[in-house]
Amino acid sequence: MDLMICSRPTRRCVYRSLADSRGVVAAVARLGEVVEDLLAAADPRADDLHDAVDVAVLVADMAASASAHAAGTGVTLTVDTGPGAVVQGSGAALRRAVLALVDNALEHTPRGGGVDLRVWRDRRCVRVSVSDTGPGIAPADVQRLTQRFHSRRPAGRPGALRIGARP
Repeated sequence: MDLMICSRPTRRCVYRSLADSRGVVAAVARLGEVVEDLLAAADPRADDLHDAVDVAVLVADMAASASAHAAGTGVTLTVDTGPGAVVQGSGAALRRAVLALVDNALEHTPRGGGVDLRVWRDRRCVRVSVSDTGPGIAPADVQRLTQRFHSRRPAGRPGALRIGARP
């Protein structure tokens, strides 16, 4: 989030501040969902706690939350969703998974590039695709992607979510 200090507030300053504050509110709501997920994981009835989740709406909301950050880094964020993208699951867990992918794509996409989010139904499945125009993954690292805590980022680097990185 950027801090914008204006001696004489302009319309751009006010709009940007509103967009940033909405992002903070959404992030706080997601933290509340993490706590709810932790509590649900400790509940022996956890298998009964799944809801109908419209993945298309979830991804569209995620894109709206990330749009100010994307614009600030010069990255174009596009969304393409289809109908019938409802699944049974944990909305909070799905949101975190998509957030990790979007965050990673935004972090590795250079200024002027793009991140595309796509949701579609494929027979009995709902698919989510997050693609970007970043440099991609080195062939030597592909085998290590599924290893727990694997990261090519320097240790202690602040900022984005660390997919697969030890906290």
